[in-house]
Amino acid sequence: MLFRQSALSSLARDTIVEEAGHMPDDIYPAFIGSGEIGLGLDATGLQGLNARTRQYRDTFSLMYDRTAVQDDLYIRRDSAVSKHEVLNTPLWNPSTNFLLMPCGWLDYTIEIDKQVYDTARLVAEATEWRREFSPITGIVKTSFRIGETRITWQAGVALDSVELDLLLEIVHLDARPRPVRVTVRCRQTTRAGTALATGGVETLYTVNFAYRSWQASTATSTAPVLDPIHVSWALGAHGDATYSAPPEWIAVTLTTKKIRFEGGFRLVTGSDRNNTHSRAHAEERLAEFRAHPVTDALAATAATWREFLNRGAELWIGDPMKEFLVLQGQYLMRAGAGWRNGVPMSTLFTQGITPATYWDSFFTADGMLRCGHIQEVRALCQWLTQTMAPKGRPHYWMTYHNGVPIETTDQAYQVVLSFAGIFIRLCECTRDADDLRRLAYPYLWRVSQYALDEVLQQDASGWHLKGEVAHDVDTGAQVASQQPGMLLWVIVCLSKCAQYAAQLGKDDPVVARCREVDAHFRTHPIDLTHPGMWDLWLPLLTGADPLADFGSWSRMALETLPKTPMNFYAIQPWWNFAVATSLSQTDHPDLALEIQNDGLNSISGLGNIDEVAYEAHGGGWAPFPTSTGPWLSSMMIGFADGSLWNDELLVCTRLPKRLANQYLRWRGVTTFNGGHVSGAYDPHRIEATIESAVPRPVRVKIPARIAGEPLTVRLDESPVAFQEDGETVLIQMPAGEHTIFITRDLAAPAEIVVAEPMNQGQLLVDLLRTKDHTIRWARDYDALPAAGRQARALVMDVSYVATPVDIARGLEAAVRENGLSLITLFHAGCVNVDGALAELSGVRATFDGTEREYWQTGATEHTWQLTDAGRRLLPGINVTLHVPCAGKFAPHLAKDVEVLATDETGRAVMTCRAVGRGKVYWIAFGSRVMNFGSIDKLHYAAKNLWTLGRDIQDDADLLWLKNEDSRGLLRAVVASTVNA
Repeated sequence: MLFRQSALSSLARDTIVEEAGHMPDDIYPAFIGSGEIGLGLDATGLQGLNARTRQYRDTFSLMYDRTAVQDDLYIRRDSAVSKHEVLNTPLWNPSTNFLLMPCGWLDYTIEIDKQVYDTARLVAEATEWRREFSPITGIVKTSFRIGETRITWQAGVALDSVELDLLLEIVHLDARPRPVRVTVRCRQTTRAGTALATGGVETLYTVNFAYRSWQASTATSTAPVLDPIHVSWALGAHGDATYSAPPEWIAVTLTTKKIRFEGGFRLVTGSDRNNTHSRAHAEERLAEFRAHPVTDALAATAATWREFLNRGAELWIGDPMKEFLVLQGQYLMRAGAGWRNGVPMSTLFTQGITPATYWDSFFTADGMLRCGHIQEVRALCQWLTQTMAPKGRPHYWMTYHNGVPIETTDQAYQVVLSFAGIFIRLCECTRDADDLRRLAYPYLWRVSQYALDEVLQQDASGWHLKGEVAHDVDTGAQVASQQPGMLLWVIVCLSKCAQYAAQLGKDDPVVARCREVDAHFRTHPIDLTHPGMWDLWLPLLTGADPLADFGSWSRMALETLPKTPMNFYAIQPWWNFAVATSLSQTDHPDLALEIQNDGLNSISGLGNIDEVAYEAHGGGWAPFPTSTGPWLSSMMIGFADGSLWNDELLVCTRLPKRLANQYLRWRGVTTFNGGHVSGAYDPHRIEATIESAVPRPVRVKIPARIAGEPLTVRLDESPVAFQEDGETVLIQMPAGEHTIFITRDLAAPAEIVVAEPMNQGQLLVDLLRTKDHTIRWARDYDALPAAGRQARALVMDVSYVATPVDIARGLEAAVRENGLSLITLFHAGCVNVDGALAELSGVRATFDGTEREYWQTGATEHTWQLTDAGRRLLPGINVTLHVPCAGKFAPHLAKDVEVLATDETGRAVMTCRAVGRGKVYWIAFGSRVMNFGSIDKLHYAAKNLWTLGRDIQDDADLLWLKNEDSRGLLRAVVASTVNA
């Protein structure tokens, strides 16, 4: 996959490494933060480099007047908003557009043997450059070589802190001590050198630290400030350091003449938003830093991020990139998002459009909740509750951190529906009475009041939307009555408002109207054949199981997606991940996987998922929460899911087939009905540990290679009653934490065994199932000898897959010693496909045609005639049959093989051979097992084939399974052996 504008050299599930022969100036920064502050670190290890990515089309914004990457190289903090940087676009008027303030930036110079290296010289002369980052620790390690000296920076910000800790290591590789002088500066200017402040500044430096604070306001700033804010910078170091504080920066200098040297720096970036701005606070934090090795500070930082990620979700799926992006996504969403002040479209890391919550907050919250990060989403909901308007529309599309709308003219009122969806998901995840009473119900009541007064209207035909609604703030409005998907979203909010009111014992005119609307749509679900805007996202956005006909949505999606120009790049990655999650919710996980994978072509830097596709406008906004949130959702839903409307919990039922034969583990996946699930899956067994506050039904996927076999299901250590439904098991689980185990029961007898790894085995089982006999569908060779020893008949189709010699010997023993009747189909009698079974059946068929014709055998119908032996065995079957049969083959029969049927040429097409106490049958049913007419198309066309969820049935023409003569013949053969 493409990590664009990076120097990626290796990737593990928890660590990413970049390497280059020189120090690159055209790659993305490494983004780190705490949720209070955020910053990007360039290839120097700090922020002195004016990176050159702007020259590339895929990183330079064609829409907005900003410099990609360079403008990310600031220290930014939550709630500090100014006009030092303005987007000069017609959409957002510069006169009203406030963005996150650039709260300074860090650079350094290093002097070795009196040679001074500033940023420009480092870029020109540094070699053997390497950068490493792990989201589990939040530590960035950057190293390079200058002559015989290796320099390494480590940087990290602890969760929720306002402190950046730096470790500098200097090693002279030739073991010769050299004088080294390092000066680190925290600049209080823009990148262009313009001062931030015109007044309100206090500066102090001592032998222990340098400190500067700024009472930032429009009156004291070179640019307007939205809300007055007191910010501060304090810089300290370990050891014998000197400090300075000219107007443009505060600085610290360390000197050494050791062969190996370690030096530590701490920058405390305070604010009156959390009372970290005072000199006393800075002195205390810097004294604590100096009292211990800097390695202790970085270890403490790593511990905070380990603890955070241990609270979240983690996957082991055999794909290091996806495993890394799951961890990286959670880190970035927590390190860079201001959850307590509204999650913006962008983050603390970037300029972006940070003082704007949009409806994009929904995507971030959905993904983080599925990963178990409840407290972050609860903080967002608290902010939404505090800032909702008491009258009219509760929120507008773009809102500053203080709750003030940026503008109030947009028609995109779905922003409040998406916010309501966050509250619903939080409430259903936690089942917490306080979340319901204090957060979810008040917000849903306000949105419902607004919707009933301003959005909904009723006439003789039912409820409709009135007025206009827009896709986005910058798109034209559309007639709302033509938007059934938007109507559905409104109804979800009203329905949940009615439900929560009942739980709280509340009633008023708004609630009464909500109940009326809910009752109507539960009996008149909304048709989504033509859903209108955001059509392919609606299952994710609404979660409206009982209120909509999602069968109509599925039909619409499967008709729409082949016409969508996906090729191998995403339209927008957040589009891909949102659609993938919606498809998984509606039981199309295979198609979801293909579309998800396409979205991963828009990764940049160290795992940032961008807003748009490669070489699209608006590039360089990295990382992008609106893409990262649905990415997490699209991954978590495969392992555990639950409806907003009932307690049934789904475990691995939404796994794509591509993962069904892998060994998988997962931890900490949260469902939207209050379940928390960890577990392990392999093709033969599954275990899932589930934490639930209430008793609930749990539906678990049966592992791929044992689906169809008798099962053993345990709850903790005890067998439990279960209901098998297709390829899932349903059990009733009590409240608390319990583990469900599903394995196959090889001891359970079955009179009929069907051996077929592909899905057509289900057709064979359905064909042969009777009320008088037990049946086992064995998809896995390992089960066959044991199953054969207990069975009366074993049907081997096995889709042209050769049988291992040891399994064939086990089957022969079951035939010879236990009296098994082994019924093999066409390919099992062909020596160049399955030599072991060909010997056992005594047929040893060969082909007259080419290999290609072999793979396509089965297109021709032949006339079969039962021999006298066939009539005796099958007295109830017509003597003449019309059967789809392989064409160009020649059976070579052993002397002890009895012919039961021939075709019109006299060629044997059905045989029987006595082996010990049992018999081996061979029937030449033909199947087109590979449709080269479709497979041989261009790769893109073939991709679309599989994208639409096609499997072996779609490209294998199983004519004999559709033919009544061949179906009846197989049933009769099996019945003759079982009833003998």
